[in-house]
Amino acid sequence: MDYTFENVIAANELADELSLEILGDKNQILQKISNINCNESNAIKFSKGHLNKYLRGIIIGPSGLNAETLLVSINPRLDFCRALNFLIDNRRIAVSPRSSVVHSSARIAETAILEEGVSIGQNTIIEHNVVIHKNTSIGQNCIIRSNTVIGAGVKTDNLVHIAHNCNIGKNCILTACTELSGGVFLGENVWVGPNSSIKEKVLIGMNSLIGIGSVVRKNVDENSVVSGSPARFIKKR
Repeated sequence: MDYTFENVIAANELADELSLEILGDKNQILQKISNINCNESNAIKFSKGHLNKYLRGIIIGPSGLNAETLLVSINPRLDFCRALNFLIDNRRIAVSPRSSVVHSSARIAETAILEEGVSIGQNTIIEHNVVIHKNTSIGQNCIIRSNTVIGAGVKTDNLVHIAHNCNIGKNCILTACTELSGGVFLGENVWVGPNSSIKEKVLIGMNSLIGIGSVVRKNVDENSVVSGSPARFIKKR
């Protein structure tokens, strides 16, 4: 992602937007997006676990992490994605468009729409009336069926199965091997862990988190963390 910061934001402002507790230098100004191996201040990063070193910068990570500025999170990867979405949606950063790259062996229907920065891999088939939004990457040997829209807020990982009549809210993340049975409804900002299954016609409330390998057989209230087989309520987010 090529980007430039247009409107500065302090760590405490970002923490308020994400509803995360903040520890350390609350006034640190965000100037860069980076990874945990970068040792610069004023850069936002995330860490899923505890590291035996002092971390400079604005870190989204678990409680107890030794960091210059820490935004305390039970799901750092998800909250890092939420942070980036907020920065883009509120024009704190501007993302520069990239040229689209389509492999010569890919088959793209004439009615398909590919926005700027789209990447299509080898032997992939894009059927009629598909819309692929900007900066989306489709790998090799994929088949995208007619009328599919990809890249409009919801993120799906590898081997995700979405059955008929499902309704998926904005900013949901479906990780690898997630299975949604027919008629499942996901509210906005739901995170579904790897190898999870959700029974037909189940409603998952907004801002909820489904733990790894869960089997969800009953409706889940908003702002809930559930896990297990069958899935049971753990705590409120």
